[in-house]
Amino acid sequence: MIRFRTLDHTADIGIKAYGETLEKLFRNTALGMFSIITDLDKVKSSRNFYIQVKGEDEENLLIKWLNELLYLFDTEYCLFNRFDIKINEISDYNSYKEKSYELKNNKECKEIKNNCYCEGQGPEAISNESDKKINKFNNSSKHKENDENKKLLLKAVAWGEKVDLKKHPIKISIKGATYHKLEIKKNEIYIAIIFFDV
Repeated sequence: MIRFRTLDHTADIGIKAYGETLEKLFRNTALGMFSIITDLDKVKSSRNFYIQVKGEDEENLLIKWLNELLYLFDTEYCLFNRFDIKINEISDYNSYKEKSYELKNNKECKEIKNNCYCEGQGPEAISNESDKKINKFNNSSKHKENDENKKLLLKAVAWGEKVDLKKHPIKISIKGATYHKLEIKKNEIYIAIIFFDV
């Protein structure tokens, strides 16, 4: 399945991303965004960051997710090419804080990763202990299929490498993800259209 394709629009550039799940859609939008910035084949997964953002709905969460990655790119000079993501509905929206920080050791990274779906794998690939943690997170959330006011929490680990301009020439500088023509829809799969301010 195609993960994403780029879209041109006057002064902006965008992507149309695809995913079998909401997590894969968010992963593919991030991959699409960073592929606009540089050639991801030349980026190694040598640094990892924990990211937690919350959103009023899917569109708001997507904007905040992508802009948090851009913030880390601008402040930590890190390009990302791999993402493990878990998204859940939450009822106690105000009790969750938004945060992001670099994971300094394998123990911390493993603990966080256990609460996310591994890239390209489903929950069946995660250990029993990790299942318990995810189920606890799931059970603390109220799942309402048709609730337009559902709040969402995204927990992720993003892997990447510090920018080296000799190795990672910047093709296009992205200032931010925008609401302009933003759309997320689900038929057989999830599809998102998003444009970036450049």
